[in-house]
Amino acid sequence: VFSTLSSTQQKIFKESAIRAPFHTVLIDEAGQASEVATLQPMTAGAKSIVLVGDPQQLPATIKSEAAKAVEMERSLFERLQANGCPVALLSVQYRMHPEIRKFPSNHFYHDLLEDAPAVTSLPPEPYHAVPLLGPYQVFDVASGKEERSKSNSVSNSEEARFAACLFMKLRRQSAT
Repeated sequence: VFSTLSSTQQKIFKESAIRAPFHTVLIDEAGQASEVATLQPMTAGAKSIVLVGDPQQLPATIKSEAAKAVEMERSLFERLQANGCPVALLSVQYRMHPEIRKFPSNHFYHDLLEDAPAVTSLPPEPYHAVPLLGPYQVFDVASGKEERSKSNSVSNSEEARFAACLFMKLRRQSAT
């Protein structure tokens, strides 16, 4: 059975768990789920739980300052890790370009992340030869400012102008 954490509290789920308890619960993205949310599926008869996640990613979204003050954005994954439960780092990555992997590996994982051979054996993308289209680029539009419209949508005219100029530059380069 696959479910969101909050859906495990629906009547149909609870009734199913009474008839056939879920002895093992696997929770993906457990580093981004609040502790309370992670506890919910355990009410379905769990005897063991596997938490899969990354505590280096963003925490659960908690808007209440009072809830943040009592660490409600902390995940069960983080609590268990802090209390000495064994955690295994999955150190081989299969999706990112090696240049993209370098930053998180250096800054969050003590240089422990590695690229799978399936990643390192890929031929270079032809567009990476264009300096503005390398695998990893950061453009700082420091002068930009987010603005909210009457309909509450967010825009940033400086970033939009920058994106349009970047597009035109790349278009001119590809024409030559």
